[in-house]
Amino acid sequence: MQSMLNLSAQSVVIRRLLFPAMLAAGCLQQVAADTALLAGTQSQCASWDTLSVAGPTILLSNNTWGSGKVNSDEWRQCIHGSASGAGFRLPVGWSYDWLASIDGEQSAVKAYPEVIYGNKHGIEISGDKAATGLPERLDSLPRLTMNYAYRESGSANREINVAAESFLHESCDIKGPGNSAGDNRVYEMMVWVQAGDKYPYREPLTMAVIQDQLWYVFADASRSTSYIAFVLEDTQTSGSLDWNAFLEWTQKNAPLMGLEPLQPHWCVGSLEFGSEIWWGQGEFVLDQFSVSVGAR
Repeated sequence: MQSMLNLSAQSVVIRRLLFPAMLAAGCLQQVAADTALLAGTQSQCASWDTLSVAGPTILLSNNTWGSGKVNSDEWRQCIHGSASGAGFRLPVGWSYDWLASIDGEQSAVKAYPEVIYGNKHGIEISGDKAATGLPERLDSLPRLTMNYAYRESGSANREINVAAESFLHESCDIKGPGNSAGDNRVYEMMVWVQAGDKYPYREPLTMAVIQDQLWYVFADASRSTSYIAFVLEDTQTSGSLDWNAFLEWTQKNAPLMGLEPLQPHWCVGSLEFGSEIWWGQGEFVLDQFSVSVGAR
């Protein structure tokens, strides 16, 4: 089930007053860090370290892309996994200490530790197309369903989200930041299943019902890579995301938000799942993760 809920002038006023509180209703539990979550795992702590995970064809990445926005070199982030033969197995996770809010640019995301399924930017690749079904053009994209379950805990003042993500590229010759061949990203789509006090922009442009759940929709057409984000009304620590449903909603409604319509030749390179981190300390465990690839 998919629909777009238009916001009247009156509802915009109500939203401005209530939206932060509505998000807070589903925000992070304020609990002390539980170091036992990742006990017994092996860790890698250099920026952009990766671990290959056996079973599902995924890559765990220690993504610290916004670390330059911190006014100190005392931050720390590590990825963790349990060895399984030549690779690692679920559960996997990450631990982090991005200091206090005053130790960096408060509006800036510092990191996005993540698992990757497919080909991200032509650099981080979990498996070839035969193994993952990606990259693939939108007009021939199979049905992609992301299944996940996670736990997380940390300092009461941490600021993070938990979100799935995918970039659309001009072609299936995937390129992105860090790739010496260039960058052909045209769209970034995020699906937040947990939000704190931070959200993409001051207020959503509209709301949508996708998979019988209410999502707040944010969009920005002014960036070099168009951006759309769906923020779930309530935190959901496990579930299944019908990725095609979000793409189809975007295709239908993008022009109403000033975004370019999705083009059939654009290509999905990968699906990712992780947590954007602004500040604070904590741990995250991904107990389950898989991407089901079905017929169109």
